[in-house]
Amino acid sequence: MRARTWRRIPPAARRLLAAASAVAAMALLAACGSDGDSASGGTAAVEPVTVGLASGGSRQDGSWTQAWYEGSQTAQAELGDTVKVTFVDETNSVDAYDKSAASFLSGGGDTWIFATAEVPQLVDKFAKQFPDSMVCGVEAPRESYAANICTLLPRFEQGTFLAGFLAGSMSETGHVGVVGAFDFPILTAELEGFVLGARYANPDIKISRTYIQSFSDPAKGRAAALAQMSQGADILFSGVDQATQGIYQAARTAPGTYVIPQYFDSWEQAPDVVLTSVIYNLQGVSQEMIRLAASGELANQHYEFDLKNDGVGKLAPFHELDSQVSDDVKSRLAEVEAQVISGEILVPGPDVLGTTGAGSKLDLATIKAE
Repeated sequence: MRARTWRRIPPAARRLLAAASAVAAMALLAACGSDGDSASGGTAAVEPVTVGLASGGSRQDGSWTQAWYEGSQTAQAELGDTVKVTFVDETNSVDAYDKSAASFLSGGGDTWIFATAEVPQLVDKFAKQFPDSMVCGVEAPRESYAANICTLLPRFEQGTFLAGFLAGSMSETGHVGVVGAFDFPILTAELEGFVLGARYANPDIKISRTYIQSFSDPAKGRAAALAQMSQGADILFSGVDQATQGIYQAARTAPGTYVIPQYFDSWEQAPDVVLTSVIYNLQGVSQEMIRLAASGELANQHYEFDLKNDGVGKLAPFHELDSQVSDDVKSRLAEVEAQVISGEILVPGPDVLGTTGAGSKLDLATIKAE
């Protein structure tokens, strides 16, 4: 078998090997009776592993980007001088993602993580352009992996399925709505997971879907929500970031209308209309990916985070709206959550739910394990 070349050893591992070689050389000199001048420099300091992340929203958006940012800062604090984390926010276009990655990697960066599912083409582009750096993105698993590519995927649809089950169980009108930013497989699977969960609670539930072509525009979020409410939707699921503020505004115009946002426990933003939130522990995902990179363990493979092992998809407490949720609904929701965790209910991933309408078409019998 051909020996693995130095070039193909991940940068973090190269540094660890270099440090180990330096320590071994110092020990050899000491054993040979080297004088003080020979060892006067001490052990050479090891350069920190450099890890960069980019996300489209603001690091203070109370949503997706803030969760990734907080995880990156926790990782930096815990790992100290062994890692240097660069976080780029508000990369709200393909061009912005491209420029941020190019700047980091051309400067010798070790690992770059696209904290988004919007630009898988850039993962391949920069992996080819910078073969000595690791490039990762939020994607479904690939059939094969280049030596310096990894993918990661929180199982969002497990949490949105639970949110949909709650909405389908509680809707007074028998009509719920989903407001998404863009129609691409990872995000679409979140929305369709909600639809599937709502159908699992009420097979006759009506669904409204709207993509507003923005994560951050509250006016578009408000307009979409009002349109769905005019059709009868009384519980709305948000698949956007800052634009959720507009959905809250719309819900307040009709008492008894509730919103289920994502990423953070957002009840303080709108305690009168936030029924619950779907929490994905993106802070933990961000932190773990940085830890893997810093330790040299990040490999060319797929990493998955789910409800069972990582708390990805837990529903937040009902807080001030707790009295609006009956004990029966709470009991059935807890039972369904346990069945998702155990595998008795098999919520499909983006390969099945990643196209608009999939959650409405899927045979409900197929998600029950035999």
